[in-house]
Amino acid sequence: HTWAPTTARGVAELGVETIESHRQKGLATVTSAYVIRECEALGYRAFWNAAQQNVASVALARRLGFQTEQPFTVRAWSATK
Repeated sequence: HTWAPTTARGVAELGVETIESHRQKGLATVTSAYVIRECEALGYRAFWNAAQQNVASVALARRLGFQTEQPFTVRAWSATK
């Protein structure tokens, strides 16, 4: 399934998960294209975030028309007891 759990400042970040037995059937492409269309209909610009190492996600993003790549550094903060 595909969802857009994070929206901010007019941007919707997409997430995709496909059960292993259903992979390689084009389902992620179809559901993602639909969610992108719906996000845009609501006035959001779709955003895809994938690590270069996640070859399947990068390939899916390209099939959906995403082209701009921008490296960034992830910084994390964690509260510890």
